[in-house]
Amino acid sequence: MNDGDLNRALRTSEASNLDPQLEQPMLALAKLALLADLTGVGRERFPDYLPGHRPTRVYQEARVQAGVARRVNAVTVEAHLLWAAKSPDGEYVERQTAIVRLQHVGQSWVPIRS
Repeated sequence: MNDGDLNRALRTSEASNLDPQLEQPMLALAKLALLADLTGVGRERFPDYLPGHRPTRVYQEARVQAGVARRVNAVTVEAHLLWAAKSPDGEYVERQTAIVRLQHVGQSWVPIRS
């Protein structure tokens, strides 16, 4: 199943309750935070979400295969993501799941640890 098929299947099983104009930036932010966590690249952009130093074991060739974002409450959105990458052990993994929570703080959205 290719990424487009995975995305369609995810969105069919778990539809978004957000306007597409809000969902797309939420997914983009969640993807950046997840990829920074997996690869170590861009961690400095999310100091509260990814505190500390670069991880010693990082994934290579990481990509988000599919995603859908849903509003939890007035200030919280959860992005449900499927991702693939080469593990630190060299094994290729795909269809891994992650949930990145985003919270509206001031005038912007930021990823938060729950």
